Amino acid sequence: MTRVESGDALAAGLHVFEPDRDDWNIKHVSEALESAPIVLVEWAIRSQGLLLSRELEGTVRGIGDLRGKRLVRRQPAAGAGILLSYLLEEAGIAADEVSFAKDVARTETDAAVAVASGRADAAPGLEAMARQFGLAFVPTQKERFDLIVDRRAWFEPPFQALLEFCRGASFADKAAELGGYNLSGHGRVHWNGA
Repeated sequence: MTRVESGDALAAGLHVFEPDRDDWNIKHVSEALESAPIVLVEWAIRSQGLLLSRELEGTVRGIGDLRGKRLVRRQPAAGAGILLSYLLEEAGIAADEVSFAKDVARTETDAAVAVASGRADAAPGLEAMARQFGLAFVPTQKERFDLIVDRRAWFEPPFQALLEFCRGASFADKAAELGGYNLSGHGRVHWNGA
């Protein structure tokens, strides 16, 4: 977020769960960027959940079934990391009731590779990653992935060209092919800064 505010970036993706509001991103953006000319725009609703080894398919049906399993962590400030911590706590699972892999998965792909390679039994991740890597998947949340965009950049030809492309059939077709994406709210403004 700070790179957009400082002008080093024109846009950034964001998917931070806000359990106190049962919402996504708005509180984080409004508090961090309250005086910046930033727009928070919905990009897609994504199916977030557990990437599972095929051996666990059918035996892990939710977060509560992760006791004793090997998990891959995401970085603590990442949206998937915040969500996993919240879901484990909500399910009453203490940190010592699961075994966390030594390495932290910095991307969705890293998380899927850790499970696919056998270094972990489960990881937080997207349905699209489970499909791509042939993993079992248990949904836990419908996650709103938003873009924060510099308001001036929004109206410039390059960003408008991106938006035009995203209204086309090939964008919708790719989202359907990946799986777990809902584009019905694409482009909806959720917050408009100063």
